[in-house]
Amino acid sequence: MVALARLHQTIGNNEECSSYCQRLLKIDPSNEDATFMYANLMLVNNKTEEAIRTYSLLLDKEPDNFNTLSQLIELLRRAGRIKQVGAFIEKAESNCQRSNLAGLHFCKGLYSWHTGDPIQGLKELNVARFDNIYGQQARINMISIYLNPAKEMIFSSVGDTGYSTSQKSVNMAKDLIEELQKTNMDTSILECNVLIATKQKTELTLASKTLTSILQKNSNYIPALVSMGLCKFLLGSSSDARNYLKQVTKNQYALEFAESFEKALLLMADYFISVNKFDLAETEL
Repeated sequence: MVALARLHQTIGNNEECSSYCQRLLKIDPSNEDATFMYANLMLVNNKTEEAIRTYSLLLDKEPDNFNTLSQLIELLRRAGRIKQVGAFIEKAESNCQRSNLAGLHFCKGLYSWHTGDPIQGLKELNVARFDNIYGQQARINMISIYLNPAKEMIFSSVGDTGYSTSQKSVNMAKDLIEELQKTNMDTSILECNVLIATKQKTELTLASKTLTSILQKNSNYIPALVSMGLCKFLLGSSSDARNYLKQVTKNQYALEFAESFEKALLLMADYFISVNKFDLAETEL
């Protein structure tokens, strides 16, 4: 039943996903996957308090369940209430078993980064980097921090964002990607994002070719569409960029690609602001 709920989540059928989650939670109230999907659907429907309460109840029973805590961190970040995570981390730390330290450092790393301390975030995530459970996500988040520690917009239609990344940071991101490749993970999008972060025409062109190949196999793959949209903006092809991003915004919101949807909406809203179409910008946001 979890697989069915996730399938409906992936294709954007939120009502069916919600229905399966509710049935699952009646059978198993502590089911983490169903809880995360259901809580995020509540957040999408502006039921923020209900979503947070769902997670809080789980963590009251098991404060050092770091899978649940990491999901709550993401939930609160998207709700603009990341500061509330501090109390949950304190409680988790006081209940944490030594065997579970990687999960604690993973969550502390996310919290540090999302509250404006990327250096501490990298230190914490690095502890979880080689863990069997949290290692992959720790590396992915470390790559994001190296490429964009302050979470700046890489491109803006309104004007220069001041974004830049150093060659050292690019190299560190590449090293982490090599580690992920050894786990048989498909790192194509991550590789393209590293190329895009350089903002160099040669690298952008290479990223565009790779993303074109990905989209030829799956024309509706949300992360590839968003990366291509950003790439085209940086290459000066505003019309092409908007076409790729429109494909994203026309899709029903899918929890699996929440961050990609957010990026697409921000880029589209930013473009509309640049051409003084403030009503359309507000619609995107």
